[in-house]
Amino acid sequence: MIITSSNRLYGGLWGFILIMGLAGCEGDPTDTSTDVVYESTGEVDMRFDKFLVEENIAVPKDGVPFLGMVFGISSTQDYLLVRDLTQAPFVTVYDKASLDSLGKIIPNGKGPGESLNPGKLLPVAGTNTFWLFDGMMQRFQLFDVASALAMSQSGDSYEPLRDFTLMDSLRGANDPDIVSDSLFVTPSLTFDDCRFFYFDPAPHLLRKVGKLPPPQNNWPKQGEKAHFSIAASYYIAKLATHPQKDWVAVAYVNTDVLEIYKEGTLVRRIQGPEDIEV
Repeated sequence: MIITSSNRLYGGLWGFILIMGLAGCEGDPTDTSTDVVYESTGEVDMRFDKFLVEENIAVPKDGVPFLGMVFGISSTQDYLLVRDLTQAPFVTVYDKASLDSLGKIIPNGKGPGESLNPGKLLPVAGTNTFWLFDGMMQRFQLFDVASALAMSQSGDSYEPLRDFTLMDSLRGANDPDIVSDSLFVTPSLTFDDCRFFYFDPAPHLLRKVGKLPPPQNNWPKQGEKAHFSIAASYYIAKLATHPQKDWVAVAYVNTDVLEIYKEGTLVRRIQGPEDIEV
């Protein structure tokens, strides 16, 4: 897939909408409306009163790490983590206080501390640890930033604090987010009987939330050996959670719909101009 600037803008806008949607719901917890429909004129008017401009910023020519295509930035207690899929190791670590580059972690591979397709970095609140999700292997690994850096600089392999792969019944996780230390929530490419699901690998907790509309008449039939659901793929979504509360925002890529859930219950739905069953 070719990623253009418009694709990046579209993805950035969805991310902005997800966070703002959560913030808006937090301020009005008594609002239980489930359908809010807005009409679009096709034009967006954005004005700014002023810009903060800094000139003559000194940029050192030596020692600055090259970043290819940035796919995400995450923050732990003391570090900034920049995910770059164009070159391995895939994650560049920066010190939050000095903004100095400290090194790179997570090389390409299938072994411990490695990744074939590094997805979201999911920091554990109040710590310098984060979970890495590999969509290709459906694997989660828990990293300690300082230890991973030390191993990378010494040339030794890093052994994650925890490591688990989703069982076959849960495979198809897509764009997961973290609720607490080991409780995750994610849309799915395999489940056609829910909008998203919670899971905890320790007690193998699974909780499905919401329902998808039935398949349309003109949709292709799913073969017996299909590894994904046609319905779930059509209603593919991006998901974000509130960092302290059980709020989940779900933005559906193909259907122009944003939903807000509180503790697994739908509290608000915002539907765009597309007349698509949701």
